[in-house]
Amino acid sequence: MKKLFLSLAVLAFGGFLFSSCQDDEIVSEAPVTRDYETDCKVLSKFVDVNKASGEYYINEKKRVTMMSYLTDQDWLELQKVNPVNYKRYEKELTELNRELANYADNPEISKIVYSTYGNEPYIKELNNDCSIQIEKAESNVLSSRARYQTLTFMQGTSPTYASFKAGSKINSEVRINCNGPYLCELKCNTKGALCTNNHATGIVLSGTNYENNVYNWTSGSASTLWDFTGKGRTLPFGAYAQVEFTD
Repeated sequence: MKKLFLSLAVLAFGGFLFSSCQDDEIVSEAPVTRDYETDCKVLSKFVDVNKASGEYYINEKKRVTMMSYLTDQDWLELQKVNPVNYKRYEKELTELNRELANYADNPEISKIVYSTYGNEPYIKELNNDCSIQIEKAESNVLSSRARYQTLTFMQGTSPTYASFKAGSKINSEVRINCNGPYLCELKCNTKGALCTNNHATGIVLSGTNYENNVYNWTSGSASTLWDFTGKGRTLPFGAYAQVEFTD
């Protein structure tokens, strides 16, 4: 009887161990996944710009804050990114680079702005013969006397327009709020005082996170009828771009 009881006990304990091992294997094999929006925020911290080619790419060695050097917390978060989300993000960057390349010979685009996390925007000059001069302001804080109009546009919407009379120089405060690669156009249809052609003057705004910068527009005419068109060519769902015009 004792032998029978002992045998049953051994079998029961062995079954428990087998079940425990199976449970451990299931837990260890369960994939750790995160939603795409969360991984986007992590990946955006490692996006850089190749200034020679004008392309965005993921640089896993990028460090932009002292804390990231000391703790490597951002890099550790990068290791948790879902591989499927990583590939999707890379694909979106490739598509963004393809669209940006199409602007190289566009006579209506004066500059392309590249915005990345933790860095000053890189502005690529296209040296096109545009009659309106565009420059990034040194400060993002506006001390204006007048506010004219505001453009707001999102992905998939029709172009939005702004038209008003002002002096020879105005400011545009650009705010783009999104989580993921974006591409927007802002074109000025006004012809400058030294206009030698019949095309518009535009700026392309691109990036991978958000933007809040001010750009100056100069026409050379004391009294100018300013006419703008804004369009979101690539904006993640729920994201928007807003441009406020002041003097």
